[in-house]
Amino acid sequence: MDGFIELTNEKLQTPEGISDLNRMFKKLFQVIAGDGEKARVYYGYGSPENVVVANVGSIYLRKDGGVGSSVYFKEANNDAANGWGAK
Repeated sequence: MDGFIELTNEKLQTPEGISDLNRMFKKLFQVIAGDGEKARVYYGYGSPENVVVANVGSIYLRKDGGVGSSVYFKEANNDAANGWGAK
């Protein structure tokens, strides 16, 4: 096994698929930020700015976003709702 896990749309609709995705993101955060315990992946509608409390390194996937407003990265202010940047 090469460590690759295929996450199809169907699999992501299952608890097992979500667990696999969370494990992959945790590992990614450990490599990038050195902290896989505090950084998380969030998703929802609208901007997370002043709404979603998270730590630096977290990612927010906006379900109703467009170009430049679909993915947000928490860039500042641990344990606060501000500090998100759209990419």
